[in-house]
Amino acid sequence: MDQERESHLWGGKPRLLAMLAILVVLGYLTATWLDFSRRPSARSGEVRAADPSLFYSPWNWYDDGSALQTTHLGAWLKFGWTGRNLSLKVDVTMADRAGIAPEAYPVIGYSIDGGPMHALQLVRGDRERMLASNVPEGRHRCHAYLRWIGFGAERWRAGRQVALWRVTGLQLDPEGTTYRDPDLRPRRALFFGDSILDGAFNRGAETDSFQAWPEVVAERLDAEPGRVGFEGQSYAISGNPGNGNVPALFIPQNPRESTWDLIDSFHPRLADGRFSPRPDFVFFSHGANDAIGHVPFDQVEASVRGLLPKIRTASGPLASIFVVIPFEGFNRAPIRAAFVAYQNASPDSKCHLIDLGDEASSRVEDLVEGKPARRSFDGLHPNSAMHARLGAMVADRVIAILSEPGRER
Repeated sequence: MDQERESHLWGGKPRLLAMLAILVVLGYLTATWLDFSRRPSARSGEVRAADPSLFYSPWNWYDDGSALQTTHLGAWLKFGWTGRNLSLKVDVTMADRAGIAPEAYPVIGYSIDGGPMHALQLVRGDRERMLASNVPEGRHRCHAYLRWIGFGAERWRAGRQVALWRVTGLQLDPEGTTYRDPDLRPRRALFFGDSILDGAFNRGAETDSFQAWPEVVAERLDAEPGRVGFEGQSYAISGNPGNGNVPALFIPQNPRESTWDLIDSFHPRLADGRFSPRPDFVFFSHGANDAIGHVPFDQVEASVRGLLPKIRTASGPLASIFVVIPFEGFNRAPIRAAFVAYQNASPDSKCHLIDLGDEASSRVEDLVEGKPARRSFDGLHPNSAMHARLGAMVADRVIAILSEPGRER
């Protein structure tokens, strides 16, 4: 009798399960509609920051769900777009709340269709800035990068960062679209370094991070660069307010306070223990600030020796790793000793040491048409012309190494 009543009311268990499934689906659709209805509607021509057609430089951006942000000079994004007008949408509320000086706000460099680079300084309250206006209708390309940002503002502690370039999206014409930049290079090159890597003061009192040696190296290697550089950082010196509280690259006794594998104090640079994407090339150019800070040689050696195996694991077995002696020769002995110790412990045919010698120094002057020409505006940081020379010198050395018999480029 009970079975007959159940069958009469529900049509048996199959029908009951089907009705329950329908109720679950209806509940999901209702919740989804309610969630969607609460979201602000996108304006016509609006492109979200995480749109897959926007290509961000690898290893130095963090996506928090509403924006992509970076603290790294030279970090960039590239994309194609259609229409006549293009605006970059940004978020500077962290800098606004901190009340940083107007000159410390991010300076964005950008180029349209491979044309000259322009500079645009963000200001308090910025939400959207025009990059292209009334250009011919059709397909275009944009390359935008972080040209400069205040060195002393907080850059490391997650949630407190002030020295940030936050991209929230793009605004195009109502019928505008974005597409993947077809000219992206096939390889990827990861660079670790300090203010010299960032191109600091390469234009005297100004800095243009794009005019720096890694860009030359990456172009020669047919690679897209991802640059991880912090002013004042070193292999072994702990962070301080002068460099935005960025810790050392690698401290063997306290690896959790190191930065090589972190975007900031909380967010990892690695995915499942590996760089994502896997780099084809990895460069280290640290050691100058260790020398300036009088870090003992044994600490520098221990840092480099402990870091190299970790970089190999994170990069995978196919990446070519290059340890670059600082261009002024700082800490040449301990860095070389660490490289030799690493090779003796576990021979690595794809890890190499680059020492450009005295020709790389920015402290001397050249003679151009019989007149002295400086290589640096402050005796330490190369100027733009010297950066171009250093990039060519490093690239020549890399290409020579990779061209040796038995090696594949």
